Amino acid sequence: MEAAANQEEFYTAAWEMNQLALYNQYLQEGNCSSNNRWRCEIEAFDRSIQEATGSTFCSSNTGSGAWFWFTVMTTVGYGNQSPVTKQGRMLVSCLAWLSIVYFGVIAAIGGSVTAVIFDDFFRKLRLK
Repeated sequence: MEAAANQEEFYTAAWEMNQLALYNQYLQEGNCSSNNRWRCEIEAFDRSIQEATGSTFCSSNTGSGAWFWFTVMTTVGYGNQSPVTKQGRMLVSCLAWLSIVYFGVIAAIGGSVTAVIFDDFFRKLRLK
């Protein structure tokens, strides 16, 4: 649970830093004069809140992605990583069902091959 809390703190801090950088950028782009300074600051703040992602601190992590799909595919689903958008949840749900079916097919093929091997072994021993 501690790792999840540390992750949350990290990503919250990353988002806040991204939001602050965007806010300062939008203030500079807005050329705020003394007459409309307050309105300009509000618009820059609103725009920075809407567009901040914190993604500048994120990178592609193949290991974490593989672990995520393994937990989904095996239906363990630890819950320490999950999508937050509606589209992301729909995508993961669809891919999870396909992964589970694919995992079942692989397990069935493996079981069938194992059964054939044991059947052949017992036939050679004349135990059947």
